[in-house]
Amino acid sequence: MTTREDVERMLEKGATFNERSLDGLDLSGLDLGGSSLLKTTLRGTKLTGARLAESSFAQCDLSGADLSGADMKNCAFHACALDGARFEGADLFRAGFNESTADGARVDRANLSHSAWHKVSLKGASLNGANLLHASFVEADFADANFAGADLTHTIFMELVLTTAKLEGARFDKTTFFRNKMPKKSFAGMDLTGCQLMECELDGCDFSDAKLERTNFSRATLRGASFKGAMMKNALFPNAVVSGATFAGALLSECIFMEADVSLSDFSKVKANLGMFMKSNATGAVFRDAELAFGDFSHANLQDADFGGATMLRTRLHASKQDNTKFGASKATAEGDSPELVEAETWWLKHHRERPKER
Repeated sequence: MTTREDVERMLEKGATFNERSLDGLDLSGLDLGGSSLLKTTLRGTKLTGARLAESSFAQCDLSGADLSGADMKNCAFHACALDGARFEGADLFRAGFNESTADGARVDRANLSHSAWHKVSLKGASLNGANLLHASFVEADFADANFAGADLTHTIFMELVLTTAKLEGARFDKTTFFRNKMPKKSFAGMDLTGCQLMECELDGCDFSDAKLERTNFSRATLRGASFKGAMMKNALFPNAVVSGATFAGALLSECIFMEADVSLSDFSKVKANLGMFMKSNATGAVFRDAELAFGDFSHANLQDADFGGATMLRTRLHASKQDNTKFGASKATAEGDSPELVEAETWWLKHHRERPKER
């Protein structure tokens, strides 16, 4: 049976740990920095406060191991089992995890800044208060994982299912969510200023009273989502599907809904001055009592839309479809079809088509 003394002697010789069993050993405080471990088991091993920086683990089993407070900077894990392992307060700066499992792991208050996680299962993992600055997670499984109090500044989540992940209480700052599935989640009252939620599935999500200034929802699906009372100045929705959503009372100044589907959505009493809705599908949408001054609905489909009581000072309605559209008296202050724009658009289309293809 391998003992701590055996491990210390192996370290002195610079030996590689290949197919060794270190299960249940107390290796706390030991310096294993730069070690190479292959097909080695450390089930239930105590490594609290140990130095493991620059070490590599391949096909190792660390299930239930205690790595609390360990120095694990620049560690690499490939095809490892880390289920139930404890990383509380550990330093995992620039650590890499690939094709591994860490279900039920406790990573509370750990430093995961600049770490990279690819195809890792973190079901039920706890990341309370963890530092995830510039960390990236690609194709990971966060079912029932808890991010309460975690710092997600500049964190990247790509192609994940976050439906049951607990994000309440986390700090978001320029966080990127790309092609993630997060339907029916509640972001009510949360601060997502400057975050990216591009091409995400967000149907039925609740963003009511959230801070969404400069938040990017490009090409996202947000059917039936709620943005009631949200602060959304400069938010971006180009090519997004936002049908049946409600924005009632939201601040939408200078928002961009270019080529978005906002059909049947409720924009009642929104403040959307300078809002851009060019080429959007707004059929059946409700803009009653909305502030739309200097907005742009050029080439938008406004069939069956309701603008009753809306403020439309110099709102551009150029080339928009207005079959059965309801307008209030303010339409008289809006701008209709523009001959100058028609001429410019015709010129652009003609010369764009005639431009020779680049070889």
